[in-house]
Amino acid sequence: MDTLKRVDSPQKRGGTETPPKGPTMSHDHTPDMHTPLDEWHEQPVVVPKEEIGAHVNIRFMLGFYFAMAGFVLVTVIALIIYYGYAKTNMSMKLVENTHEYSTGFVPYAEEAKGRLNEYAWMDRTEETVRVPWEVAARGVVASYGGPASNIEESTN
Repeated sequence: MDTLKRVDSPQKRGGTETPPKGPTMSHDHTPDMHTPLDEWHEQPVVVPKEEIGAHVNIRFMLGFYFAMAGFVLVTVIALIIYYGYAKTNMSMKLVENTHEYSTGFVPYAEEAKGRLNEYAWMDRTEETVRVPWEVAARGVVASYGGPASNIEESTN
């Protein structure tokens, strides 16, 4: 560093003299750092290249556009047909399941509920009977000596 110089003078700061924020070097005293360019930096004169999109094949571009549009159209139509078929097929299965439910399961469930609420013989030779589940529950609770041995007491 040859010499240090203040960047701004006291007159520019309003007459008060304050120290500079840090030492700065004047550009007048910066040493000359220019070196001659070597051969690599010297580029030969070349004819400018042609633009990338200067020659567009319009027929190819239109053909490609219509091919893509046709592919999208065919795909959409195929999806509409497929999902229409799938919806019909699924609704037919649901109707079949509903029919099976109403003809097979509902009568069986009603019969089973009826068996839970009636007296009947299970096996006459062994003298085994079926009792309604409320009576059976009262009997089990009474056998353990619980406080709810009477059904009326448990509902109050």
